[in-house]
Amino acid sequence: EQAADGIRPIIVRAPTGLGQVVFIAADLDRPPFSVWADRPRLLERLLHGDQDQQQERSNTSGPTGQLVHLGYDDLSGQLRTGAEQFSGVELVSFAWVAGLIVLYILLIGPADYFFLRDVLRRMSWTWLTFPVIAIAFCSLAVVLHGSFKASDVKLNQIDLVDVDLERSIVRGTTWAHLYTPRSASYDLKLTSSWLKTRNDNAGNLLSWQGLPGTGLGGLEAKSATLFNSPYTISQQSTESQIERTPIEIDGTKAFLARWWNDAQLASTADLHLDAGGLLRGNVMNPLPVALHDCILLYENWAYKLERKGSVLQPGDSTPVHLEKPLNFSWRLTRRHVVDIKDITTPWEQGDVDVPRILEMMMFHGVAGGDKYTQLHHRYQNYVDLSEHLTTGRAILLGQAKQPASEIELDGQNAGKSYDQRWTYYRVVFPVDATRVTSSR
Repeated sequence: EQAADGIRPIIVRAPTGLGQVVFIAADLDRPPFSVWADRPRLLERLLHGDQDQQQERSNTSGPTGQLVHLGYDDLSGQLRTGAEQFSGVELVSFAWVAGLIVLYILLIGPADYFFLRDVLRRMSWTWLTFPVIAIAFCSLAVVLHGSFKASDVKLNQIDLVDVDLERSIVRGTTWAHLYTPRSASYDLKLTSSWLKTRNDNAGNLLSWQGLPGTGLGGLEAKSATLFNSPYTISQQSTESQIERTPIEIDGTKAFLARWWNDAQLASTADLHLDAGGLLRGNVMNPLPVALHDCILLYENWAYKLERKGSVLQPGDSTPVHLEKPLNFSWRLTRRHVVDIKDITTPWEQGDVDVPRILEMMMFHGVAGGDKYTQLHHRYQNYVDLSEHLTTGRAILLGQAKQPASEIELDGQNAGKSYDQRWTYYRVVFPVDATRVTSSR
């Protein structure tokens, strides 16, 4: 933003670490700002960018019927729903339950009555037929429970690791979702190879994660709890654990961990712009793990890497693809051209595809924010690095097969309990905007 003469900057935004600094060349506590009625909105805009406007636009239409049905209005709630899909565990539909109840009522009522009156001609035998029907339905319930529910503890885990090379900072976010077939209390502990180096800047915090919204078990819902026993959360510089956290039978519980540390990683990235403002140069994988399905992001462009399968081994360097990059916002919104018209694929608020949901959380602003998803991104908006793409930074996004953190369950590594795992890395590179080369 600039002054009226178009020369002097009034507001300057600059990236620092995995955040940004906003400098305002004006005193907001003095007139005319101090007496301006819209001063609070100006402060919100400075702190949150376009997020408040997107939220205002999405709120004008009110909550949709689907949101009311799903019970959440935030992307973190959708991610939680997606991560709580376990193999061998199926949710029994209401139609099944209602149908079995109706069948049971019909059998113990009209069917039993007419069978005893017209076939056996002994109404007193209802003392035998009634318990037989009840026992049969109880046995059926046990069989169905065994077919729909797993018998072992299962764990789904998502790791998102952000690395800033300029400040030598690594930051991780871990979502862990635990399913148990029986009521029990568990001890959980999170460890990571990124936290092995102990220093004053290292930190690790593990806690349970609530469901935002008014759905069953949501933070805004009024519901009775099945447990009243206390649990303990202990936190040290590089270790964090939860002790005696209870979970009801055939229930799930969500956990969230945030951890950070210094990371001395070598990088020979040489990124600059050409005369057309497109990204050029080379990028290197500074991580100790291989990155798969890599793309390089800058402003609103997604660049292919000249690697077979888009895989970067540790220490590998590759040039940025010289062809025209892809429009990143189009990629996020699945936008395509049909009969000379741009068609944007609507966001499915009930979708449970974890990589797709996490992709939207990572770059919610690029996709259009609340206006596109009709979901807020307030609870975990720190994972959105959209603003870094517009402040002279490039981001290498890739998926790793090696997990970034491990969960210990009751003092033992939860390796056998893992059902699904996803690990994503985002490496933030500086771009030399003062160096311009030919676009050819």
